Amino acid sequence: MSTVQNKLGVNSRIASFSVPLGATINMDGTAIMQGVATVFIAQFYGIVLTPDQFLMVILTAT
Repeated sequence: MSTVQNKLGVNSRIASFSVPLGATINMDGTAIMQGVATVFIAQFYGIVLTPDQFLMVILTAT
């Protein structure tokens, strides 16, 4: 937070709202990307995932 305020010159009110929001949104994006990448790679190599395997991907990505 201090880096955003001091080095980038962002107002403290804006930084205190946007930095935590961005960090939270990024966490969701990372979990989604892991699942999407796993399914993409499986399909690329012709591997058919069963419903159990899809469930495992969902559980391990979150």
